[in-house]
This record gives sequence, structure tokens and C-alpha cells, in this order.
Amino acid sequence: MFSDHVAAAAIVVVIAESALVVGLLVLRRGRGRDASRQIRYLGGRLLRAHEEERARIARELHDDISQQLALLSLDIELLQTAPPEDFDRMVNEAMARTNDIVVSVRNLSQRLHPPRLKQLGLVPALAQLQQELSHYGLAIEFAEEGVTPKVTPDIALCVFRVAQEALHNAVKHGRASRASMRLSATDGSIALSVVDNGSGFDVDNVNTSGLGLVSIRERLDLVGGTMHIRSTVNDGTSVFITIPLPLADKGAVAAV
Repeated sequence: MFSDHVAAAAIVVVIAESALVVGLLVLRRGRGRDASRQIRYLGGRLLRAHEEERARIARELHDDISQQLALLSLDIELLQTAPPEDFDRMVNEAMARTNDIVVSVRNLSQRLHPPRLKQLGLVPALAQLQQELSHYGLAIEFAEEGVTPKVTPDIALCVFRVAQEALHNAVKHGRASRASMRLSATDGSIALSVVDNGSGFDVDNVNTSGLGLVSIRERLDLVGGTMHIRSTVNDGTSVFITIPLPLADKGAVAAV
């Protein structure tokens, strides 16, 4: 319950901030009724996307963490009447379930906001993501091509979220066993590609209004980025994004 409240509060803040940023950007580009309609349209898309995100977190809390807690409660209750010969085994099972809950809560917290991204930067955060998803049976090859320029927090978070969404989709929907993630940069832009060997899909016939794609497109719009998806049924999926770097960051050589 506490985690649910924290997650909901965090997302409400994101909704307000995102809607405000989009509104300001549109106001700078246009005036009058057209600008107002565009603000309402983009704001509506953001609200719907974040409401779906709240629903997804609620489902995860209910289907995973809440059920694990219920089973742990049952384990503890059974310990009260456990025969001596089974006591040690049942204690070990309860401890293992407790560890699983700790991992689930930590993973959920890191998906809401990855602490390493702010503390150490984009490349270490992507390396951590690579390690985390390897536990789900996805072998990820991660390469940084050349020296990565120092990027703004907004761009770093956008790149990380795209990688996170693409890799989670590869595991959950594509049933992929292998993926590659490559980050590259020039003086003018930063690019990310995520390629997996999963089941793929028909790009022309898939519903492109789902939460993941909407969230990615909104994030990319805010930083002026572009995305291209290439996928074929039974032949994997490739996601490519490119984001222009602000003038202040062009030519920078400090690694992140």
C-alpha cells in the first residue's frame, strides 16, 4: 500500500511537469486557437499515457508483490504449527520468498526513477540495465561507440527510458533471448539502437498508440529527437533513435 501511494504520487508530479513543459513549448511555436488545440491534444495524450502507467504499476503491485506478500504471510502462519522436521526447510523457503519481494520492490523503484542515472551518468545506468535484464534470460551486448559527449539530464533520461522500454518489450512481448544495445555520439547528436531476436511484429498493422510508444514519442518530442522502428514477424525488432545535442553540449568530451 505504501509503495502504491509513493508510485502514484511520483507519477502525478510527472504528469504536471510534462503537461507544463509541452504547453510552454507549443506556446512558443504558435498562438491562438491552433496552439490551444495542440496543447489540449498533447496534454490529453500525456494524461492518458501516465494514467496507463499508473494502471501498469498497480497491476504489477497486485499481481507480483502483493501476491508474494500474501504467500509470505501464509508461510509465516504455517511456521507456527510446523513439525520440527520441516521447520528449517519452511524457514528457508520463507527467507527465499522475502528476498524475491526485496528484488521486486527494488526493480520497481528503479524503473520509476533509476538512481544510478543521476549519480553516475548514462553509460553506467545502461550497463546496470544490461545486468538486470540478464537475470530474465536476455543476453544483451552493450557497446558505446566512441566518446560519449556530456549530455543534459533530460536527454540522458530520454535515452535511458527508450532503452528500458525497448528491452522490456523484447523480454515480455518478443520472448527474445538476445539483444544488442549501442550508444554513439557525434558533435551534433546522440544515437541509440536496440536490436533483439524476438518474435517481432507487423509494424504497419500494430497499434502504435500503446503506452510504451506514446511515452517514448512524447519524451523524444520534448528533446527534439526522432525514432524509427523496424520489425518483421518472427524476425526480431530494431529501435533507432537520434537526439540533437544542445549547442552548449556540442563538442564536449566528458564521458557520462
